Amino acid sequence: LCGRIEKIAVMLRDRIIEETTTLFVRNGVKSMRMDDIASELGISKRTIYEQFSDRESLIEACARHFFETKDAHHQQRVSGAHDIIEAFILLLEDWDEMMKTDMNFMKDLARFYPAIHKKIQEENHLRGRERLKASLQQTVDEGIFKPGLNLDFTVVALMSSISTVFITPSVYEEVKVSMLDAFKYITILFFRGISTEKGIQLIDETYGKYFSKELFSVGIAKPSEEKTIGI
Repeated sequence: LCGRIEKIAVMLRDRIIEETTTLFVRNGVKSMRMDDIASELGISKRTIYEQFSDRESLIEACARHFFETKDAHHQQRVSGAHDIIEAFILLLEDWDEMMKTDMNFMKDLARFYPAIHKKIQEENHLRGRERLKASLQQTVDEGIFKPGLNLDFTVVALMSSISTVFITPSVYEEVKVSMLDAFKYITILFFRGISTEKGIQLIDETYGKYFSKELFSVGIAKPSEEKTIGI
């Protein structure tokens, strides 16, 4: 009996987290009061407080659920990629949705609940660094990236470069490059810079396969150089 009661409580907690996360993403974290959440979920506010000590603990649980769900989705998207190059390209297909949901949700957290935002971001960065480092090591072992790379620094440099797309998008707007294109070109430049000849050929073939002449739309490479992506 105790086990059944515990299972029901876990199911209720999971339901509250999942449905409240949807409400936060759709309506904004600040605008959803506990009364609103209880009404939308069709439960009492007391029931919510039986599962979560306060509003902040609910928000933190929802934020963690949101990013863990996104992470699981991204891992599924890249599961069929042949290498890290193709994996990054596949993630671009989720870009529009990520811009509409991730960014708004993150900005809301950062503005109104900075401590929660910082904690979740640190968790995400740590998980992302370890996963990216493992992928880079595999790519080095396959002869695509240069041997002897300082992988810890390489991971930090790549993640920092990509983060500028989110943090300072105005930098790219000044040179008439969209955030999507900025992400694309940053990865091209970075990966080619640490690649062996074999890696450069793979990058050119892979990006050419997915993007073709679109790759040169903002002058990273001139049309006459499209076979080698003359960066």
